[in-house]
Amino acid sequence: MEYEKALALLQGISFFNKLSLEEKKFLATLGCDRFTFPKARTIITQGQIDSSLYILLAGELKVIREPHPTVTLAVLKPGDVFGEVSFIEKRPRTTSVIALEESTVLKMDGQTIQRLNPVLLNKIKDQLIDLLIRRLDSMNQRMAEDNS
Repeated sequence: MEYEKALALLQGISFFNKLSLEEKKFLATLGCDRFTFPKARTIITQGQIDSSLYILLAGELKVIREPHPTVTLAVLKPGDVFGEVSFIEKRPRTTSVIALEESTVLKMDGQTIQRLNPVLLNKIKDQLIDLLIRRLDSMNQRMAEDNS
């Protein structure tokens, strides 16, 4: 993807709001890939080995987990980040992500991100920790509501 398009995408994603313009410009030089998937296409598969981080740019995705593939764990909207568990932990994918409609994602190669300078890498990891905390809070809230 060309630099200008990559920078414009990074500028519009709230996940990167805490990064400086210079840091976003640097990330834009890394050559992130943009992919469009048709409805019902699997984007990541549970058990797959891959440390890439993904950002949904357009469309809608569902997150499922075996052995209950008919249960939707989450619905992702534009701006949502996914793939963070395998990115952080370097372990197989814990869920599958499937397009509910035609969807476009930005894929950031995990090996490339890991080679960033420590300050920028820590900012990204801090954002991922915040994301995981929000998801855990949301899950706890849903569980509390279901049990009341």
